[in-house]
Amino acid sequence: MSNATAPAAAEAVSIIDVIDQLAATRSFLTLVAYALEGMTPDEEVNAMQYGVEHIRREVQAAEDMLQAIRRQV
Repeated sequence: MSNATAPAAAEAVSIIDVIDQLAATRSFLTLVAYALEGMTPDEEVNAMQYGVEHIRREVQAAEDMLQAIRRQV
């Protein structure tokens, strides 16, 4: 591997690592969402569900951005 392609390969590996980490985060969010669904609905649970959904959207946006970057590498 030439020196010119080494940084690009390292960037690609880093991007893949970040995508994997975001997927793990999404899995934990799913677990939290399932736990919240099993709780008696009240204002606190509703607020946590809203927060989980917002975090899920942010994770999806980050995954989409990384996929776009990955296609460029």
